Amino acid sequence: MEQLPQTQNTWAPEVFYDEGAEAYRVIWSSTVGEGPRNHRIWSVTTTDFEKFSEASLFFDPGYNVIDACVADLGESYLMLFKDERGVNEPGTDFKAIRSCLFAKDGSDRPDVQDAPGLLTAPLTEGPTLYAIERDGATEWMMLVDGFQDHYYGAYRSYDLKTWQNVSEEVSLPKGVRHGAVFTR
Repeated sequence: MEQLPQTQNTWAPEVFYDEGAEAYRVIWSSTVGEGPRNHRIWSVTTTDFEKFSEASLFFDPGYNVIDACVADLGESYLMLFKDERGVNEPGTDFKAIRSCLFAKDGSDRPDVQDAPGLLTAPLTEGPTLYAIERDGATEWMMLVDGFQDHYYGAYRSYDLKTWQNVSEEVSLPKGVRHGAVFTR
């Protein structure tokens, strides 16, 4: 972000292969400008992880957002992100995970279709999304960091719209924050 000297921070980098751009896209959260933190999602592309495009604004819903995670749905991408509005206190109306869809057109600033409503309980962040194929159906699992109450939780969905908290059904290591899932 050297071309943007008023960049305050860079948080929560993620990478996915952007089919439309025919390159890997690295995304992260940054506040650019003076004043209080007001994050947006930024990105660069690369084909070799040695040369990168210039950083550009990737996602701006008009409010403070952090911790984006992108999943390939075949015909489009799904992005999970934390709505960073509100305060870090119980009872806040925000500070939880939302989602949106965007096309695989390789745009540096995709046209997103925002899904209404929060997907998780307030005071969660750092979503990680992965699919489990079971008996011919896709079960989606989202891991989240319950940062205020110091837990790492799990949500399950079969349609990517309705999410059920299944934290009691999974065993996750204590002290984990903002994880990733790899298959072998």
